[in-house]
Order: sequence, then structure tokens, then C-alpha cells
Amino acid sequence: MDYKYIESLVKLAKEKDIKAQEILVEEFKPIIYGLTKKVFAPGYEREDLISESYRILFNCIAKYDTSKHRFVAYSINAIKNNFKYILRKSTQRDDHEGLLSGDISTDLESLLKPEECPYEKKESDIIDAELIKHVFKGLNKDELELVNLVVFEEHTVREYAAFKNLNYSTAVKKKKSALDKMKIPFNEFINNTYNV
Repeated sequence: MDYKYIESLVKLAKEKDIKAQEILVEEFKPIIYGLTKKVFAPGYEREDLISESYRILFNCIAKYDTSKHRFVAYSINAIKNNFKYILRKSTQRDDHEGLLSGDISTDLESLLKPEECPYEKKESDIIDAELIKHVFKGLNKDELELVNLVVFEEHTVREYAAFKNLNYSTAVKKKKSALDKMKIPFNEFINNTYNV
């Protein structure tokens, strides 16, 4: 990487030169892709981390003092620090959100899918049906479809976005919103505060 060339691009990018910004994105692409391969944060897919890295890169461009002549180091440190923040935040969220913060598909499948039984309905089947109604009552039709496809039919959020002709980040926000609506009733059941 030619550091002098990068510094000249940053000066142009600070002046809102779109071409310079695009070239900077291409110059940093291998660095960002390399860094995101090393990071695993619960709740974040690799595409999320890449998007976050580019957001930080543009933030660095806006805040950078061009007299320092250290943009590459400055931006890489900022991206790494953001990864540390994301990891810290996702770890704290994991600790405080109960079962839904981990692998939701495993939790939901184990607790909500009644086992196939050739015999007549048991009391646990009735409880499972009531639980399903309770947990899903706050979701609208689109959210129910999303949860069904992503959690029970094991499609990815990317596949859901393509199916619904949505952009990926919108689909991620919809998934997060739907899961947030399910947390309270789900945790009520887990903590035995929901009475059927």
C-alpha cells in the first residue's frame, strides 16, 4: 500500500470527492476482509462486520487530521477498536438476555416444537400450543413468516431478504425486531412466570 497515495486520496475524500472515496474503499477492502475473518461476534454475520468497518473508515476520513500523515494506522486501529467494542457489547448482551441471546433456533425448536407422537394428544402438547400462542402473539404476519423461515425452516437472513426482495440490512433489522418482541413472553415461560 502506497501511504503517500492514500494520504492524497484522504485529502480528496475529505472534500467529498466520490471517486477518491471509492478508491479508498478498494484500497482498504483486503485489510477489512482480512480483519473480519478473525472476528466472531454473536449476533453479527461477517457482512455486518464488513459494513461496520466501512462505516468506521468513513468516520475516520471525516475526523482525520491530514497533517499527521498516518491515516492507514489510524483507520486500522479505529476498525480494530470498533471490533473490540462489538465483542464487548455482544458478550454483555449474551449475559443479560437469557436464552434468546444465544442460538435462538435451538432454544425455540427444543421448547416450542412438540415431538411427533403416534398416540393421542398429551397434556404437554396442549401446553406447547398455548406457549406458541403466547410467544408469537405480538408478531404480525410478516414477522411470523420471517421467524418460521429463519428459525424453523433454517433459511439464512440473506435468503429471506432475497425471497422478500429486501436489502440485507433491512432483513436483519426485521429479524431483530421480531426476536425482541418474543423475548419477554419467551423468558416469562423459561422463568416459570407464565401460567397456562
